[in-house]
Amino acid sequence: MVNCEKMYISNHELKEIKKLFYKRIGQASHGLMYSIGQIIGEDIASQLEEYNFFQKARERLKEKGILEDIVFKEEEAEVRGSMEVDDKANGKTCSILEGILVALYENYKGKKLYCEETECESKGDNRCIFQIKEEII
Repeated sequence: MVNCEKMYISNHELKEIKKLFYKRIGQASHGLMYSIGQIIGEDIASQLEEYNFFQKARERLKEKGILEDIVFKEEEAEVRGSMEVDDKANGKTCSILEGILVALYENYKGKKLYCEETECESKGDNRCIFQIKEEII
């Protein structure tokens, strides 16, 4: 039995996978992608120490090819070159990244949060902006 710890998929493969989910389950796929992102984010966060947490998170996200660059702020993250950007889309497309970011912020702040993408390169914006908010429930 082969024990592979890493798996890489191309941007094209990711877009095709997301397209399949949207085709099969519609808008519910956003929540599924968000949850997938949370799993990825929790795994990244578990490998980081509190010292320079966001600097180390930035490095890991870039190493994994998830994004080209990110600026973490108190209640916002600004991203350039998200792996989920799709020039053919006409709306926000970075639901996996929303989940990744919420998991990172929750781990750092120690409380439940919510992440919402408010600007997206897929819509023609200069960058993707993610608002980090207190969880609504």
